[in-house]
Amino acid sequence: MGSALKLFFGYLGSLPDYDVNEEDIFNSIKDLFKQCQGGYACVGMIAGFGLIAFRDPN
Repeated sequence: MGSALKLFFGYLGSLPDYDVNEEDIFNSIKDLFKQCQGGYACVGMIAGFGLIAFRDPN
């Protein structure tokens, strides 16, 4: 697993609620964008939620 995806799931895992929703996903990605530099693209699957994909904002 790439380090950007690990960082994303770290942000998501730090949330107190185990019921993940769209807002949690978007907030975790925003936090990741603030932290990471360079080019990256990630695809992952969250059990009980579905597939997620994101890439660097540039």
